[in-house]
Amino acid sequence: MVILQTHAKKRGSDDWGQGHFGASRGGRLHNGQDYLADVGNAVVSPFYATVSKIGFPYSQAGPSGHYTPEQKSRFLAKRGMRYVELDIGQQTKVRYFYVSPHPNATVGSHVNMGDVIGMVQDLDAVYDGMPLHVHAEVWLEGKRINPDEWWLNRINA
Repeated sequence: MVILQTHAKKRGSDDWGQGHFGASRGGRLHNGQDYLADVGNAVVSPFYATVSKIGFPYSQAGPSGHYTPEQKSRFLAKRGMRYVELDIGQQTKVRYFYVSPHPNATVGSHVNMGDVIGMVQDLDAVYDGMPLHVHAEVWLEGKRINPDEWWLNRINA
C-alpha cells in the first residue's frame, strides 16, 4: 500500500533525470514529486476529499507515421496512463499520476482518509528503466506548488 507523505521514499536521480519538484526537464521544470512504488500497489487517499477528475497525463491522439512494434507498444502504454485528482477544499487539489483508478473512485465520489483510490501502473512499459513511481502534484489556487513543502506545512500546522 502506498500512502504518499513526506516520509515516503522519493525518486532521486537516475538515467531519466530527477524526481523532485523543480527538476529540469529540458525546456520545462518538473511540476511534482515522484514517490517510489511498485506496480499494483494500492494508492490510498491521505485526506477526506472528493474525486474531482480522472484524467490522462498524455495525449490521446493516435500515432501517425511509421513506428517499430516497440515504439507502437510504448505509445499505446503511454495512452493507458491515468491520474486521479482529489479536491481537498480550500482551493487545493492533489493529482496522483500513473495510477489506475479504483472502481469506487469516480468523479464526484467522496473518499475518506485511507480509502484506496487506485493502483500503481507499470511506468516501465512507457519509459524503459525509469524507476517505478507515483507522481504527485499539488495545485493551490490554480497553481502548482512544491508537494513536500505543502505536506510539511500541513503536518506542522
